Amino acid sequence: TSGLLNHVKTSKKEKFIVVNLNNQYNIMNYEVVATGTVSSVQLRTVEILRTAIICNSPAVVLIHNHPSGISKPSQADISFTQAIIKAASTLNIEVLDHVIIGERDFYSLKREGHM
Repeated sequence: TSGLLNHVKTSKKEKFIVVNLNNQYNIMNYEVVATGTVSSVQLRTVEILRTAIICNSPAVVLIHNHPSGISKPSQADISFTQAIIKAASTLNIEVLDHVIIGERDFYSLKREGHM
């Protein structure tokens, strides 16, 4: 996945990735669920949780990049994450984190208390 993260970090468009994990939190697979523009990506909750449901994954990590290079989340990022957590919980899928990749760093919504 390090090649994927390098690709996402240098992408000129926003990309949203879902990493599906097994019961031991090992990576089962990942999917780039959406590619957007330089400043946004549009997607629905069902698109984010689709592969987790198909793979019977009990946990996911959400990842997206900010082509601006600044990893700090917008209020929309935070609200969207909270909506995904709520929807996932109804399916018994745990959202472990949402990581935003910037040019030189990353931002963990879990670590920073937004989850």
